[in-house]
Amino acid sequence: MAVVFCDEDLFIMDYNRVVRDLNGLSREELLEKLRASFDVAPADAVPGEGYAPRAKHEFGMYLDGRWYSLTAKPGTFPADHPIESLDCAILQANPRTSDRIDFVGGIRGLGELERRCSGEMALAFSLYPVTMTINTISPRKERNWPPGKTAMEQEAVVLEKTVSQTRKKLDEAQDATRTAEEAMEKFGKPILSRKDSSSRKPRLPPTKKHGGPAGGSEGTRPED
Repeated sequence: MAVVFCDEDLFIMDYNRVVRDLNGLSREELLEKLRASFDVAPADAVPGEGYAPRAKHEFGMYLDGRWYSLTAKPGTFPADHPIESLDCAILQANPRTSDRIDFVGGIRGLGELERRCSGEMALAFSLYPVTMTINTISPRKERNWPPGKTAMEQEAVVLEKTVSQTRKKLDEAQDATRTAEEAMEKFGKPILSRKDSSSRKPRLPPTKKHGGPAGGSEGTRPED
């Protein structure tokens, strides 16, 4: 099943993160590490409403009751890569494998981030919503992408190539299975028939039965 909408009729909400602890760092140590990859500045925000990033590659961070604006520095991420240049990839790697990270949908509002940090969470990030626009990017040499393709088209090329290779391997496996079945059918039956004939027990000759006079029992001699 598929549903088609005009991109102008779609509204993609933000998908934010909360972190349980600072991984052993103090507030000052965390900010110092962030400054290596981000421009960090205090952000004005109304209490309970949070801070919403204004553009791609900008993040809001809530720490110790204060909001900050984080902007990723150029050169700290591959800007021409369709996946690694996404804000979620810049912010964190493999987030679903960590039990220290939780997700807060935009429908709950940015105030939910502040509420979570007043309890079991220590840190929150607000992200700029993903847009529907897919920009044309330069092909990456290691993937042999054709020039002039969009990110989605390039990923489709890679997927199609993978499917073609998998189908080829499956065909080869089916051919090998068919050849083995034909060999079993050709050579297996004579072998099985010889085994069946050799395993049959030899028939013993029938036991001779002695007849007697009327009233005598079978197989016994009549009394004199």
